[in-house]
Amino acid sequence: MTGREAAKILLSGKDGVVSLNLFYTGKQVLGPTSLLTTNGDEHRRLRWLIAQPLSVDALRKHFAFVDGLAVQILGSWASRGRVLVLDEASQFMLKVIANMLVSLEPERPEQEEFRANFKAISSSFTSLPLKLHGTAFHRGLGGRNRMYAMLDAVIACRRAGEVCEDFLQTLLMKYTRGQQAGAASDPAEEEKLADAQLKDNILTLLVVGHDTTMAARPGSSSSSTRTPRCSPSSGRSTWRSGRRTTAMTRSTYGDRT
Repeated sequence: MTGREAAKILLSGKDGVVSLNLFYTGKQVLGPTSLLTTNGDEHRRLRWLIAQPLSVDALRKHFAFVDGLAVQILGSWASRGRVLVLDEASQFMLKVIANMLVSLEPERPEQEEFRANFKAISSSFTSLPLKLHGTAFHRGLGGRNRMYAMLDAVIACRRAGEVCEDFLQTLLMKYTRGQQAGAASDPAEEEKLADAQLKDNILTLLVVGHDTTMAARPGSSSSSTRTPRCSPSSGRSTWRSGRRTTAMTRSTYGDRT
């Protein structure tokens, strides 16, 4: 089977026949209720709940923020001389995704801690599953726990009355199980997300959103270096991939945005 129906089966894990071949350490770090570690009906339920706040209409309100941040970062290149484009792109994507998910502003003090935790988590995915101090797996679990503590604090603030227009707020309002007495006995509550599921899948979206975008970035950068419209007088940046270093210009990215 090929085409649209085959894609649906692959994405939904229908009947448990197809599952994501995620490495053991990745499953441990992302948690047991992550969209990437579930199959069948549970996977489809999670995907439906998560997909609603990620529709085009829901994401449209973030476009101005993304555009403004991109202009700000590109505008800073002229005075900085040589820039590592992949590092810049990684930081840009983390700031964008964190803002869309939990309204974490780019210049907030927590941003550095957020990045450090994410780096520890992503670096542990293909490591040996050794829970020994100093190993990548141990650092990844620590980063996840610190990230979850940050999310717990944000969730507590939202339930105390703070309101933001982001992914977390939508899930808390519509798709997260109530905290009041007797809510757990309501059958409708069972179709919503528990806090553990909420945190597992916010982390999953952070990892997937960052890694898939960064996977496409080298190809775009390589294409940019071959454009004939590069201007030597523009602010210069550097793309490093392995041992290769390629000079690029701000005007190149302006042509391609």
